[in-house]
Amino acid sequence: MKATDTVLKKLDSAGIAASTLCAIHCVVMPLLLGGLTAAGVGWLHDERLEWAILAGSLAIGLFGLLPAYRRVHGHKGCLWLFCLGILCMISGRLATLRSLPDMPFIACGAALIVSAHVSNRYLCARCGQCNHSHDG
Repeated sequence: MKATDTVLKKLDSAGIAASTLCAIHCVVMPLLLGGLTAAGVGWLHDERLEWAILAGSLAIGLFGLLPAYRRVHGHKGCLWLFCLGILCMISGRLATLRSLPDMPFIACGAALIVSAHVSNRYLCARCGQCNHSHDG
């Protein structure tokens, strides 16, 4: 396995982890908000943190999915799943600004982003370029 392939695999893992943590964060925060504010860690529910998590997820996804698409498998499905997931997440963030529930958007977005990374990993593993063996 090439070093680039290892990096892409790690980026997919990071994307899966970031999306999963984002979903957990969005589910748990409303339940813990009162206690967190009383404990002095209300910053965990700060809108800026929410946008920072989304930006991080976007960056990880772009650095992981685009190179794999361009150099390895060429399937656009991963990119579509990722883009739809990011749009759902953005919609969720915007929904909260209008006092609408964001959970359906966030859950759907996280599932789509995780699916994009899992699909990307599968396509990379299936690709002939990635599955060559090295001597030594």
